[in-house]
Amino acid sequence: MQTPHLNERLQLNPHLTKLIDCLSDCDTLLAWIGDKPISVQPKQAREILSELNAALDKFRAVTSDDAFLKEVANQKRASERKRLGFTRYADKLLSKYERLGVVRLDLGYQPNHRDAINFEKAKRHREAYLALRHSHQLFAQWVGYAWAVKYGPVKGYHTNLLLFFDGTVRQEDAKLALSLGELWADKFVEDQGTYFSCSRTDIEERYHARVVDAVSIDDSRSMEGLCHAINSLTKTDDLVRLRLPGNELSFGRGKLRGTS
Repeated sequence: MQTPHLNERLQLNPHLTKLIDCLSDCDTLLAWIGDKPISVQPKQAREILSELNAALDKFRAVTSDDAFLKEVANQKRASERKRLGFTRYADKLLSKYERLGVVRLDLGYQPNHRDAINFEKAKRHREAYLALRHSHQLFAQWVGYAWAVKYGPVKGYHTNLLLFFDGTVRQEDAKLALSLGELWADKFVEDQGTYFSCSRTDIEERYHARVVDAVSIDDSRSMEGLCHAINSLTKTDDLVRLRLPGNELSFGRGKLRGTS
C-alpha cells in the first residue's frame, strides 16, 4: 500500500495515487491483508465493507476537484503530444512514398532469461538491433521507424516496434516481419529472445486487433489501421513509467530520411 519511489520526472497515474491515499485509511482492511488470512469473520467483514464504502466516497470526491482534473489533463496532453508527433512523421512519409510497407513486431525475451534483463540491457539490445537498419539486407528500403518500450509482470521488458518500408519496392510484408523477428530471436540476442509478429494474417480474427501491413493515402481501411497502430504505440504505459531510470525515454521515432 506504499506509493513506489519515483524519480523527479515521473508520477503514478493520478487515479492510482488517489486510490492508494484513500485506501490508506482502511485500518481493518490493511490489518486483515497483513495477516494473510484465509477467511474473514462476519464482524470484520462489516467493518471492512464500511471502510471501503468510505474510501470510495472519498475517492469520488478527490477525483472530481479542479486540481485533480488538471493533473489528469496534463498527463493526457503528454501522451497526445507523442501521438501527434508520430502522426505528423507518418504523414510526411506518406507524402514522400506512394505506398508504405508496415512491419509491427513485439520483441521480447524467453521466460528463463527475463529476470536477467533490466532496462539498461533491454535498451542496449534495442539500439543495436535498430542500428542494423543501416547495414543488414533485411532492412533494405526501410524509410522510417518508431518504438516503445513496455513492461509487464509476465513478459518483463519488451519493445513494440513499427518499421516502415518503401512499399513500391518491397512487398510480402508478413514474410519480412517473420524474418526480422527471427533476426532478433535467434541471432541478435543469442537465442534468448522471442518475438511476436502483428503482421500475421490470423491476428485480426484472434485478437480483434486491426492489422495493417501496407498503407496508402487512398486506402481508408489501411489508414485506419495505421492510426490504430500509432495510438497503440504512443499509449502511456504506467508500469514502465515506474521503472524508467533518470531521463530515459519510453518512446522514440526516426527522422524523415534526407532531413536533419
